[in-house]
Amino acid sequence: GLLLKYAQKYGVPIRIFHSHNAGDMFPTSFLLKKAIRKYEQTQVFRSVTHLFACSDLAGQYMFGDKPFSTIPNAISVDRFAYRDEVRSKKRKELRIEDQFVVGFVGRLQYQKNPLFLIDIFNELFKKEPNSLLLIVGIGPMEAEVRQKVASLGLSNKVMMLGSRNDVNELYQAFDCFLLPSRFEGFPVVLVEAQVSGLPCLVSDAITKEVFLTPGISSVSLSSDASVWADKMIYTAKQLNDRNLGAGMVCKSGFETKSMADRMKDFYLSGKIGRRL
Repeated sequence: GLLLKYAQKYGVPIRIFHSHNAGDMFPTSFLLKKAIRKYEQTQVFRSVTHLFACSDLAGQYMFGDKPFSTIPNAISVDRFAYRDEVRSKKRKELRIEDQFVVGFVGRLQYQKNPLFLIDIFNELFKKEPNSLLLIVGIGPMEAEVRQKVASLGLSNKVMMLGSRNDVNELYQAFDCFLLPSRFEGFPVVLVEAQVSGLPCLVSDAITKEVFLTPGISSVSLSSDASVWADKMIYTAKQLNDRNLGAGMVCKSGFETKSMADRMKDFYLSGKIGRRL
């Protein structure tokens, strides 16, 4: 809000606020959340010319009944498209050739629900002893996650890979993608996972705008971890051809070039100089 205020003061004609999330990063009371959001809205609405959001949920959360434009996050499809040779190479490199691999990519923080992630995998392991969980990411809850993994005796079944620069290849090595987030604006990792043709199991807090392939299912956050584990086993069997993911995502318009063309059309339309 402060940057927008000064931009208005010094005559910047176009002032865009982009909402990227659909929830609060830290657990606080409902009344406190409402008060903070109301304050943010008041500051923003005084000086903004355009409201953007990465999803309808993110827009409704931040802007209420104010008009906004949805500009979803996009990715380079070619980089994440499935390739058999990449899968074989990466699984051999990680020594996980013969295991059922569940993958998670994200920051280890409250929003991503990482402790429940471990609970779900623990239940899956009871049903499928050949399972393995790969966690890609770092964050403030990393120590808690490691402690929980150890307390459940899963240290040999959970690989915490930290921050990586080969995430596009790691998707190839997964057999299923798991994202039990408490809230999301528009999870780019879920688009990436679907491009790689992965079956995906996500929480019901995630916007349906990012359900781009038939291999994605959701489960209520109020459901037990065992329910999630059963659903994961079912979901993992739903996609037979991982090569179809990239084409489906492209057709949905979430490829970088498609989104760039959309933004170009918007900027050249003349609407950019007027309030939405």
